Amino acid sequence: MSYTPNFMHFLIQTGQYEINPYNEIEHDKDGKPVPNPGNRTFKLTEKSHELRKEAMRIFCEKYPPMKELPDKLPEVLRIPELSRWEEHSKDGYHLYYGFAITPVQLRETLRRKREENPARWSARIYARDPSQVVLEAIKEASGMVFDYRRLWVGHTLQGREEDSTHKVALIALYSNDMAKEDKRGTAYTQEEEAQVINWIAQVVSPVTKQEQPLWYWDGLYHRPCWSDIARLRALGIVTVENAGPQVPRQRPLLTRELLNRYGM
Repeated sequence: MSYTPNFMHFLIQTGQYEINPYNEIEHDKDGKPVPNPGNRTFKLTEKSHELRKEAMRIFCEKYPPMKELPDKLPEVLRIPELSRWEEHSKDGYHLYYGFAITPVQLRETLRRKREENPARWSARIYARDPSQVVLEAIKEASGMVFDYRRLWVGHTLQGREEDSTHKVALIALYSNDMAKEDKRGTAYTQEEEAQVINWIAQVVSPVTKQEQPLWYWDGLYHRPCWSDIARLRALGIVTVENAGPQVPRQRPLLTRELLNRYGM
């Protein structure tokens, strides 16, 4: 169940909402939630930010990238209804086989490319979307024969920098349902796959030190849901005691006075 910010504030102020330590909202001197600019959410407390970082660290340790897919993936990460949202998932899981590169490493790749050839890499698009630098550089590494549109560009949570909550870009050959097929549905031959891996590694390895592809969890679907304490516990990443469900304790008494007070 979700609530508008004003209604959430009403529930909190009247003691009818149990605070989730991973979702604690920052309040101003008047006791009102501090909104995030540009959207209808509230700023989190520093405590919640720190708890999330620690939970993310544990999550990435418990569910790391893999050299090979096991016969059975962790049931706790399975999303039975995933096939309705993601056509390239399989059995409730969505993973990519490829190389991870962090935002910092993407910017470093761009910096190096601009040092080598300022005119070639000066376009603004590369600053706006550094992953495009990697794709273009892969094409160059292939002698301009490889169409990088065959690759997947995804995101994962594994491989983040220390204390970072940013997602990590993935340059992937295929996903777990594609039977070694590229984004267009064309299967790689064994020789071709080895060539593509080599071209990607030439571009990303100097900054990432990763020389071979791994299987990465998709960062959109396989990630902690901070409002669901039961799921966080099932993932084994809860680090705070007495973390309870984030639900209304009782039905709020909505009088006209209270509705006016909270702008509803």
